[in-house]
Amino acid sequence: MQKFIVEGPRMVEEALPYAKEILYTKEFPVLSKAKGLKIPCHKITEKQFKKLSKVVSPQGVLAYVQVSCDLSLQIGSLLVGCVDIQDPGNLGTIIRTADAVGAAGIVATKGCADPYNQKTIRATAGSIFRVPVVRTENIFETISEFKQKKFKVVAADSEGVEDYWLTDLTGNTLVLIGNEGAGLSKEILEAADIVVKIPIPGKAESLNAAVSASVIMYEALRQKNG
Repeated sequence: MQKFIVEGPRMVEEALPYAKEILYTKEFPVLSKAKGLKIPCHKITEKQFKKLSKVVSPQGVLAYVQVSCDLSLQIGSLLVGCVDIQDPGNLGTIIRTADAVGAAGIVATKGCADPYNQKTIRATAGSIFRVPVVRTENIFETISEFKQKKFKVVAADSEGVEDYWLTDLTGNTLVLIGNEGAGLSKEILEAADIVVKIPIPGKAESLNAAVSASVIMYEALRQKNG
């Protein structure tokens, strides 16, 4: 289980099914819903709140939440391996898209942005509560582990051997997305079962990590829907 804080009335309302306690400095409509769900709600001073808040401009309400990090793997599970994705907005967008396509979860290396900081959480638009995020200390061990579980490991790289839509993504699949600047290392590319590319016929030099991940995730969904 993972415990973390979410802030602001909208995010707190999203978090109600997972909230363990709510702290606030003034009344918000969400508090009546929380009390109806028997979630403990405590009023504190603004000074106390500022010490707890993780944002520059606190909105006066936060929730302590707890979510599961357990992966529920079934036949045809899709996982996204985020390798050193350092921008919280990119990581949050990947989590949000994973939720949208019904992916089983995210595997994030220790070099990634914190999945549970406020910028990442906001970028997920609530998907952080529904998509398990597993942290890994060693991506190579993780790749080996999922290969043993009969997952195809698909790495995304601009020098991939084939276009992403030519690869079968209907079975158990772990898609690896690399760092915004450096991409995936040579060693990781070699550890993958296949390296795919997203064609860029226009003049853009590249796509960012979140867009690349989203393109491949939606291709996996398209293939599964036949």
